Amino acid sequence: PSVFGDRWKVLSQTWREKQLQYTWLRSLARGQGNYVNFETVTRESLEYALELHQESIDEPTKKKLIEDYHVLKAYPEVKNSIEHVKNSGKRAVVCTNGTNAMIEAALSHNGLLDLFDDVISADELSCYKTDPLIYQTVVDEVQIPAKLMAFVSSNGWDACGAARFGFGEAFWVNRSSLPVERLPGAGQITQRKCLRGILR
Repeated sequence: PSVFGDRWKVLSQTWREKQLQYTWLRSLARGQGNYVNFETVTRESLEYALELHQESIDEPTKKKLIEDYHVLKAYPEVKNSIEHVKNSGKRAVVCTNGTNAMIEAALSHNGLLDLFDDVISADELSCYKTDPLIYQTVVDEVQIPAKLMAFVSSNGWDACGAARFGFGEAFWVNRSSLPVERLPGAGQITQRKCLRGILR
């Protein structure tokens, strides 16, 4: 956003890193009243990033930043890749840390909402990935053994969690050529630069 100029890259990186940290830390204490939904986590991590980088914005600007987060633009190949899955007779399911309202807004904004058979939100379970409960809920809802499903994520740690859980294939869309996570399951994931060729 123009309000931050060239400072936005560093600020947004801190925002994302702290957002993930908060989900992991809150999941460590699942069942102890520490859960808040992803929209709250997103706001709190933004507030942390703003304070850390000594940035001050008014409430309407802060609200607009969070609203914009709900409607991020999908990568160009996403829609065609999901359509290919559907045309081949397979099912497509979203498994997300976001709330149902957040993911519905994002999918609708990108013309993807009608392509998915189901949306499984961590908010319904009061925990975050990589808690095995979330992956198990995917299996329970879809009613297909995990070993017969492919799991695709843009986050290496999420792909590792899915592989460790037991999905038949776990793909990491590693667009930034990041190093492989030093986590259980890392040796079982497959990396790709984009969705094309994964969802076949």
